[in-house]
Amino acid sequence: MPLQAAGGTGILDSTLATPNREPISVYRQSDCAMNRPAAQAISEHLESAIRSMSLAVDVAMAELAGAEAEKWKKAIAIELGNLSVVLDGIYDEHPDLAPPGLR
Repeated sequence: MPLQAAGGTGILDSTLATPNREPISVYRQSDCAMNRPAAQAISEHLESAIRSMSLAVDVAMAELAGAEAEKWKKAIAIELGNLSVVLDGIYDEHPDLAPPGLR
């Protein structure tokens, strides 16, 4: 069942990446047009989360050994992928918000 916004528009799919499933598009542009100020604020927070989670991977790799480090790296990478998919939907609708390397 899709997640519902307050108005019941169903802008998100509830299916995200899992270790056994590839990430899918969770933001469907056809369901809801996001205004630019909201898109900018949301993308800034998600980009910040991605930076923080990337640092968490660095800590896991530096502080944990072998299989334990790889387990945490993989778990965090899955969530990073989910956030990236959501950002891709925002960038599709508002290309000027995408970082220079993604334009």
